[in-house]
Amino acid sequence: MKNQAWIKDRKSQMLHYASWDRRSILLAAKVLSRDEREKWLAPLVKSESLSRMDKWMADWVIAGAPPDYFDYDDDIPF
Repeated sequence: MKNQAWIKDRKSQMLHYASWDRRSILLAAKVLSRDEREKWLAPLVKSESLSRMDKWMADWVIAGAPPDYFDYDDDIPF
């Protein structure tokens, strides 16, 4: 739906959501501008607040969610 208002409303409270909801918020962040994504997600990736899967997904979204990002030599946490 590319609803930027939805993601902007939830990004400040993302850590209060359950894991599947956090991943939905991270995935929805693809619609934000590159600068806004990086400024919001980069500190989260460096913090201990997110799980390894959430951090990996945040890195993927920061990279622009490229379809060829899935390198099986990567440290995917599953």
